[in-house]
Amino acid sequence: MLLVAKISSTTYLIEFLQYHFKTRKFQSILKFTGGKWLEQSSCHLITYRYLLCVDQKDHEFQLFDLNDRNPLFKRIPLSTFGLNTELNSIVSIKLQTLPELSSLDKTITISESKKYQQSPLYFALELGGEQGVIIFKIVEVEGGGSSIQLVKIFPFASRATIIPLISSEQESNEFHLDQKDNFNFGMAVMFTKPQSIPYEDQADGKHQQKVFAIKLAIFHLNSWAEITSISSKSILLEFGSKTSIAPINSNGKLVKRLDDRWTIDRFEILPIRTLIYNTRTGRDQYRFTYKLLLTTIDGTIVVTNLMGKINWAREEALSEINNLIMLDLPLSQTDANLEEEYEFDKKTNNVVAMFVHRIKSQLIQLIGFCSHSQNWLLHSFNRLNLRKNFKDSHELLDDEQSSSSIVLDQEESTALDDGKFVEAIDEDDSEVLVRDYFGLHKIIISRTKTGKIFAMETFSGKIVWSRHEPNLSIESNRIQFPIWIQRTNAHYPHSAICTILNSNSSRTFLYSFNPVTGKVLDSRWLPFKIVQAMLLQTIQDSEFRRPLLLLDSNSDAWLYPDNNEIKLLFEKVSDTHFMMIINQSSAFLTGFNFKPIQSSNADDTNESKRFQLKATKIWSYQLPFENKLVSVKAVFKRPHENVHSQGRVLGDRNVLYKYLNPNLVAVLCEHLDLQEKCAYFSL
Repeated sequence: MLLVAKISSTTYLIEFLQYHFKTRKFQSILKFTGGKWLEQSSCHLITYRYLLCVDQKDHEFQLFDLNDRNPLFKRIPLSTFGLNTELNSIVSIKLQTLPELSSLDKTITISESKKYQQSPLYFALELGGEQGVIIFKIVEVEGGGSSIQLVKIFPFASRATIIPLISSEQESNEFHLDQKDNFNFGMAVMFTKPQSIPYEDQADGKHQQKVFAIKLAIFHLNSWAEITSISSKSILLEFGSKTSIAPINSNGKLVKRLDDRWTIDRFEILPIRTLIYNTRTGRDQYRFTYKLLLTTIDGTIVVTNLMGKINWAREEALSEINNLIMLDLPLSQTDANLEEEYEFDKKTNNVVAMFVHRIKSQLIQLIGFCSHSQNWLLHSFNRLNLRKNFKDSHELLDDEQSSSSIVLDQEESTALDDGKFVEAIDEDDSEVLVRDYFGLHKIIISRTKTGKIFAMETFSGKIVWSRHEPNLSIESNRIQFPIWIQRTNAHYPHSAICTILNSNSSRTFLYSFNPVTGKVLDSRWLPFKIVQAMLLQTIQDSEFRRPLLLLDSNSDAWLYPDNNEIKLLFEKVSDTHFMMIINQSSAFLTGFNFKPIQSSNADDTNESKRFQLKATKIWSYQLPFENKLVSVKAVFKRPHENVHSQGRVLGDRNVLYKYLNPNLVAVLCEHLDLQEKCAYFSL
């Protein structure tokens, strides 16, 4: 069974549900009402017995024991632990659950599991700004009930977790299959601190680059003595490398400067036990090692050893894609020259000039063919050598592992780096992102809920580039905008432009970029909140860029880009553009039209400053709903999309189509009944 707690921050209702896997149904086991402190609290279930909440405002615990006959929240202020001084300057406190001891030891039997029933349950408080981690435990008190005890304070720490400790017998060659694991447990604490170290490059010279220094300190859970044998030294990290998150050589210099950095969200240290065959003894033996599992705020999962070498990484943010678009890739230089050759210019329609241009373009094609053939031969030769070296290195590595039963992480870090062969092959396989002859080679731009943008090409599905922008992270209660294509790759030599908006409670973040290269063109906060936006398909500037029409919360209209040319173009077509907004709390629809307002300054000679855009309300409609409104969703027809019914053949053999209104929009209203059990939808 699975225990789930359902908490409402508005009605303060707390309901405990049990999920039965056989019937696949939830069963309510307990309902009660909490207090107003739930509005500013974060809660977690600790095993099947406790519900623990931490009040962010009053700095206190609220502990609920489900095993009590009369279960009530037990208030425990953090001041009872002497933490007033540490918490006065803290903006937010994050509650972190720690693994149970019984879940870490996988070798115990049902009869042996009784020894873990009385063991304390640990949890941690993470102080904001990497100011420290405080370890607590829940213990039973005499006479019944439970309480919380402070265990340890780690200043300047960022994360903590509990791990099983590998004993010396398990690390030695004498540990065999017939032996049982007898794990002790330790507390692994991660310390992060930015540092500046020298960076050398032949192109850039010598610079100072700021990176993150990370140390994993591991303490025994009973004595709290640091275990220096497995505690890692300070690892200088600059996240983003393909094969390692520690691009630092032995003399403390950065090997490679990287622009992208990961911010660690959570981490776990996993003891890995693998079975190998020892050729010396002729027996199967275990090999023990530690692996570090990191999750980042942008949705990346990374597994490394304790020295920072990456074993594998996976982009889990791709499982939370919110919106995506597909674009045609730009033309190659050869195709662009051909199009320019056959584009007859009215001003210079000269036969001799066209003949000279034809000869030049054919010479460029010949040079391009020779260059492509040379690159293809080098590519094939390098690929064969890399595969041969990769195969030989693996055979050598297998022979070394068969003669040694135990290989520690520190030894693995100095062993052969297999990842460099894979990286070299990937880099050798990289192709120029250009359009193919049939238009099937495209690029996919996707935006995830964590605020990460991915660019993937359709032939191989590889990630061309990725950017993480925290200001683009999506929350459920925010207005969500699509990805707009302001300019495609059809206008050579101009590159494509995409723009994304993300609004919060008071303002809007604007992010404009090149979808092929990932180059950021514009990234800034707008001083107003955008409630609706649309891409203007009817006008474009001299560089073939279509503007965005923005409507803020004060019914003021804005154009992006906001230049004189765009303003003058929109002034001519402003009365033909309409926009609709939806009030999510009242299901009230409002339609607007846009008209320029003449400036009151008569001395203003600039035509673009003679008017300001203002949205005028032209209609409104109240959507019908009963009882409690849940949500309102609207889907607009894509611009310049002709949707019609099946054609009807007339008597004169003409075909009559019934087209939909180009301004059609579908609105869905969801509401509940009186008992809030059934949902009703109105379309």
